[in-house]
Amino acid sequence: MLRVVLIVALVSAPAPVQGGDGSPRVDRRIDFDRDVRPILAEHCYACHGPSKQKGGLRLDRQPAAFQGGDSGPVIVPGKADDSLVVRLTAGLEEDRVMPPKGERLASQQVAALRG
Repeated sequence: MLRVVLIVALVSAPAPVQGGDGSPRVDRRIDFDRDVRPILAEHCYACHGPSKQKGGLRLDRQPAAFQGGDSGPVIVPGKADDSLVVRLTAGLEEDRVMPPKGERLASQQVAALRG
């Protein structure tokens, strides 16, 4: 019985769809405060938050996040495929992956960042 329940749970769980760049996407409306902010807080704020802004990038405030850092804009509204934050968290850049240490983002989390 437990095996059947587990199989049903896995089959019915929403799977992300892939974007044009191969990164995962979700097929539902993403709410920034509900879906994105917790991911950034858990995985990004230690280096790009209120206390520290590596590379001049601050992700805990929307205007600063859209401004970007020393490398320029990392979020391109409406163009997730062009957003560096998506490319790096999805592991699409060979020499740069975010976060550089610790647990990588799950595909559902990358999909939420894609919006």
